[in-house]
Amino acid sequence: MPKPLPQHLRDEEVKVLFDAISNPRDRAMFKVMLRCGLRVEEVANLHVYDLDLNRNRIFVRNGKGGKDRVVYVSGDAYEAIVDYLRVRPIVQSEETLSRGERLFHCGPSGTSRKRRLKPAWSKR
Repeated sequence: MPKPLPQHLRDEEVKVLFDAISNPRDRAMFKVMLRCGLRVEEVANLHVYDLDLNRNRIFVRNGKGGKDRVVYVSGDAYEAIVDYLRVRPIVQSEETLSRGERLFHCGPSGTSRKRRLKPAWSKR
């Protein structure tokens, strides 16, 4: 038996969702996911140099299946990204300068970190 297709949000539900998000970083992240089709991990791994706002596109590196791709930025996602960049903290450590700075700072210290949750059934 085939898996059912995922359900999508109706326009009214999307409006309610975005009305509830006041943080510019969170709004930009969700707009990029919903309007540009990026997955959560792809958004978390974006670097500043992946943005090409002059051409309204984002370069996604190592996406699903380890493949690179280019996605185009919708008008409202573009506005959300620009609004976030205006208030975004800049972290200039030696590490970020050598590897490129992450677009969305997710950790409390202003640096992105990936956190893996253990499944409930795991004994470790």
